[in-house]
Amino acid sequence: MATFKADLETLGKLGTTLHDLAREAEGTKPKRVAAVSPHEQLQSTAAGLLLESEQLLGVLIPTIKERLGETGDVMANVARQYKDTDESNADSILDVYRKSTGDWTA
Repeated sequence: MATFKADLETLGKLGTTLHDLAREAEGTKPKRVAAVSPHEQLQSTAAGLLLESEQLLGVLIPTIKERLGETGDVMANVARQYKDTDESNADSILDVYRKSTGDWTA
């Protein structure tokens, strides 16, 4: 029983950690090198900057932030919801957790 309680406590702490990582991901910005005027820049540089703004900053980072935040919510909520239960509910907890976090495979 003590191990089960410790596992739920750890799950709650991991939820907080994921929220922290979500905030950190949101603040992630690429480092800039020396500025080059548009007429001096290579096409590959322009393409890279476009990828950066559209894919990295526009899609990937917001998706990472959202996924980490949602999973952190699930972890914290499961830990809180089941804090007074015993190990006989482990399968139920795992089922709730899996259903709440969705499919992680591509």
